[in-house]
Amino acid sequence: MSNLAIDRTDFTESNRFLVWFALGAVAMVLVKALFGQNQLVITAIPVTLMLFYFFQLKAGHLEADRPERAGDNIYYLGFLFTLVSLSLALYSFSQNVDDKSSLIGDFAIALSTTIAGVLGRVWLGQGSREIDDHEQKTKRRIAEITEQYRDDLERSREIMVDFSSATMQMLE
Repeated sequence: MSNLAIDRTDFTESNRFLVWFALGAVAMVLVKALFGQNQLVITAIPVTLMLFYFFQLKAGHLEADRPERAGDNIYYLGFLFTLVSLSLALYSFSQNVDDKSSLIGDFAIALSTTIAGVLGRVWLGQGSREIDDHEQKTKRRIAEITEQYRDDLERSREIMVDFSSATMQMLE
C-alpha cells in the first residue's frame, strides 16, 4: 500500500510538470500565432510561468527533500520552452523567409527561457539541504553500521571459539 502512495505522488509531480509545460507552450503559440504581440510580452509569458513554477517548487510540494530533482524540473521546463520557441521561430521563418527580425526575436525567447531554467536549477540545487551533506551523513552512517557489523562478527567468532573449545573438552 505504501508503494501505491509513492507511485501516486510521483504521478502527481509528473502531471504538475506537464500542466506547467502545456500551459506555457499553448500560451506561447497562441500569443505568437494568433495575437502577434510584441516580443517582450511573448518572452515574459514563459519566463513568468517558470517563475510561478519555481516558487511552487520552492514552497515545498513533495520535492522539498529533493532539491536536485526540483532543480532538474525547472531546468527541463526552461529547456522545453526553448524548444517550443525555436520550433515557433523555424515555423515563422518558413512562412516568411525574407523577414529575419521575428527569427531573432524568437531566439531571444529561447535564450531567456534557457537562462531562467539554468538559474532556477542552480538556485534550487543550492538549497538548504545540500546533496553533499546528505552524502556525508550517509557515509558516516555506513561507517557506523560497518563497525557494528565488524564487532558482531568478532563476538560471533569468539563465541564459536569458546564453543569449539568447550565441545572439545567435553569430548575428551
